[in-house]
Amino acid sequence: MSRDVFISYKTEDKEFAERLCAALEREDISCWLAPRDIPPGREWAVAIVDGLQRSKNFVLLLSAHSVAAKQIAREAELADKQNLPIFTFRIEDIQPPKELLYFLGNVQWLDGFGEKFESAVASLAEVIRSGSSFPAPKTTIRHAPSPTNPPSTPPTTPPPTTPLPVVAAAPIASKKTYLLPIVAGVVVLIGLGLWIGLRGASPSASDGTPAPLGQEVDTTQEAKAEADRFLKERDSGKYEEAWNEYTAGFRNKNDEAAWQSEAAKRNSEHGGVEDHEFRNCRSSKPDIYTCEYTLKFKDGSRFKNDLRVEKNTAGGWSIDNGKVIQEQ
Repeated sequence: MSRDVFISYKTEDKEFAERLCAALEREDISCWLAPRDIPPGREWAVAIVDGLQRSKNFVLLLSAHSVAAKQIAREAELADKQNLPIFTFRIEDIQPPKELLYFLGNVQWLDGFGEKFESAVASLAEVIRSGSSFPAPKTTIRHAPSPTNPPSTPPTTPPPTTPLPVVAAAPIASKKTYLLPIVAGVVVLIGLGLWIGLRGASPSASDGTPAPLGQEVDTTQEAKAEADRFLKERDSGKYEEAWNEYTAGFRNKNDEAAWQSEAAKRNSEHGGVEDHEFRNCRSSKPDIYTCEYTLKFKDGSRFKNDLRVEKNTAGGWSIDNGKVIQEQ
């Protein structure tokens, strides 16, 4: 699927990138964002190149972190080679280094730090919409159609000038007339489905336990997917990617090198991770889940663990903490 925008950012700016992505997609501008749009098992570098080739615009989040990031410069170079419109979205008041300035010196800059975020997003959305490539092919438009008032009198067709003895001419109805019953039918079906769901058993979580009243199953699945992605990254040795799945608060309170050393030592002692199996993901508070799982090692050891998954400020999900409950 093509996307309107490729968002390039350093992993330390993940929450801000997710916030920008969510803001643009609320404006029906589709975004390609790592790691969200990288399929499980796909090589990271290959997925990045593929995402760039399928995107129509390139937005670079410029911060103190991205200034020193070589992969950001490589992505900007690829975007330049593909003649993509390049936009610099500054989230800090800094200047780019020489290797980035070569690609960003003559492009549009937007300041999104402080109180300027909303206005910068609005300006970016306006420019992207005005481009000849918008919307990108196969872009899904998520907004619902506006309701249309039915005509006061049904449309009529003037009588034909010559008699048609076998087949009468069908009335020529407007597109709106055809759409009205379709839209009404869809609304009725959706309402009926929601009514049946609320009348029946409460939604179930991924482990089959009832979810809290009003809690959508999709939210449980989103939290579980985040936990699953984190575990796959951590236990396959992709420690940098896994570290950046944590909340900013967790990363500020803990040392990355010490965390990575502990994870690597545990894997080495037990011959590496073989698999992980979720037992359940329960919601303790709104937008906070505890996902319990069993970690299976190649030497036969099994550990019961849990992860706390919560919504971050950008509207996505992050790992808050985890602990070993017991060793089997």
